[in-house]
Amino acid sequence: MSTKRTRDETMATLRQEFENEAKRLRKVKSEARDAPEEASLDHAKISDMGDTQLSISALLRQQRQQALDTLNRIEPQQKQMELSREKEMEDLKRENQRLYSENQALQYQIDTSLSESAKVTTAVAPQSAVPTAMTQTASNLVSREFEQIAKYALEFDITGVTTSEIGVLCQILHTKPCRDNLKRFMQAQVYVATTHPHCLRKIGNGSMGASLLAMPAEVKCPWCQRFRFNCVWIVRKMGQWIIGSGTPT
Repeated sequence: MSTKRTRDETMATLRQEFENEAKRLRKVKSEARDAPEEASLDHAKISDMGDTQLSISALLRQQRQQALDTLNRIEPQQKQMELSREKEMEDLKRENQRLYSENQALQYQIDTSLSESAKVTTAVAPQSAVPTAMTQTASNLVSREFEQIAKYALEFDITGVTTSEIGVLCQILHTKPCRDNLKRFMQAQVYVATTHPHCLRKIGNGSMGASLLAMPAEVKCPWCQRFRFNCVWIVRKMGQWIIGSGTPT
């Protein structure tokens, strides 16, 4: 009896070990079957991450190229604006120098005339008459200047100028280079079918290309707007030259 019980216990132990080993094998087989699916999922995740990184890199390169294109497009415009500002400043300096030289020459003429008049008056008249003679001489000098400018205006067929524009017109007609520039402008405009107002100051400087008013309704040309000058324009209508200021009509 003892031997039989021992054999039964041994068989039961072997069956239990066999079942455990079978379970372990089934588990290993199941894990082996699921492993390719998990590896495929991991590969898909890695692939998605790679695609995302490539998309971000492409977007960054595109944005960088767009920024470079914008910079390359803006840089020449900035240089052109700087050159234009420098040219305007040079034009203004030349204009100021020209006006200063004219004023100096005119003042010298006035001082010389007054000095000569004072000497003559002192020799032939009482001392009390000197101020009157000096005033008269200065008045005569100014009158001669205006008479000469009026003759130039008639030669250029310029009429109907109001008081607000006469000062600029006198500056243009007072010196020969400015008169020559105005004459060239008028000759060129005769052959133009449609004429537009042009700034008289810029024409006198010889900058005819920059003298055109920005729009027909503009009161000032860009140059006068920049330096806050009173813009006096000139235009040819119905065969006559018209000079004015404010909004062209």
